[in-house]
Amino acid sequence: MDLKNFFLTKIQELYKYSKNKNIGSHFNYKKILNNISELDSITALSNVKQIKNIGSKTFIKLKRMLENKIADEYKNECDEKNSILTKYSNFIDEDFIKKIHCNSNTKVNKENISNIDILSIKEENVNLDENHHQINNFNYIPNYRTGAYAILKVLNKEDGISKRKIILRAQKYCDSEFDCTARYSAWSSMKTLLNKNLILKEKNPTKYFLTNCGKSLCDQLFTENSLILTTNEEITLIIDSREMKNKKDRNYFQRRFENLNIKVQTRNLEVGDFLWIKKSSFDEKILRYIIERKKGADFCSSLFDGRFKEQKHRLIMSGIKNIIYLVEGLKRQQMLNIGIEFALSNLSFTKYEGLIVIETENIDETVIFLESIDK
Repeated sequence: MDLKNFFLTKIQELYKYSKNKNIGSHFNYKKILNNISELDSITALSNVKQIKNIGSKTFIKLKRMLENKIADEYKNECDEKNSILTKYSNFIDEDFIKKIHCNSNTKVNKENISNIDILSIKEENVNLDENHHQINNFNYIPNYRTGAYAILKVLNKEDGISKRKIILRAQKYCDSEFDCTARYSAWSSMKTLLNKNLILKEKNPTKYFLTNCGKSLCDQLFTENSLILTTNEEITLIIDSREMKNKKDRNYFQRRFENLNIKVQTRNLEVGDFLWIKKSSFDEKILRYIIERKKGADFCSSLFDGRFKEQKHRLIMSGIKNIIYLVEGLKRQQMLNIGIEFALSNLSFTKYEGLIVIETENIDETVIFLESIDK
């Protein structure tokens, strides 16, 4: 017996329901629809398990729907009940046969999507009314600048993204490290958010979505009347006063960043050329990134006169965790005097020392890189 059309119909119902409720799983159901459509037939339950993007939860949902259908036919058939079980023999197991024999009065909902179907979706996404009740009572409020706070803030801005993107964007909103190699880090908060049905995790590929409950909480957290009391803080990019495009254009960086709506300030820095600070009405804190920018020619001359080692040492001694050594517009011709192999080996050793080495083609590419960090 071929049940391809049955499973297509049920996945279509799940897809429409989850999309209407803005549940992230509708992306996965759409993929399953395409995968089933490409099949010639589905003649056994084992075929369903092998369909790409159908995980254990989705498989259980589909199995329940099919058992509902069989139970309905079995109940309505007066004389040939066994023929029903024979017809679906490739789709049922002994436990179901025993259960259906014991209770031939199995209740079946005849709506397009059964109560069981809707219930199975809500196992992934808490009922909207319950979510509203939870928000009104504020059962869970993450503390300001914790891992959970940062993750929610990122997904509130851009929903349905990968773990890597969340970590890259969340660090600036969090005082703890998103260090995935550590046993406990800011990322550990994701487990709490999943358990509290604030975030939904989708697989193949793995992406994270806010549930309706999570969206409601974000509405409360990130509005002007926030649930979290914070100081009046702002992030500012500090540019060393000696940093310029050329002698005729000393304010190039300031002008470019202001056009990008990035708050900047010029100071005489003792170490580095760019860094970020968090300012409040009562204090100022240096954040975790500092950048030393070197034009290609200046990088080569610093290797020759010893400034390269001295500047690296000062950067390391600054205590700032993420040190970026940016080399801009390095050309082969510039390295000939000191030796190409010598110049490149020094860059490689700099990576070994724990610094992040970035090479950009020109000043415009440098601005784009700095903008990506500020975001």
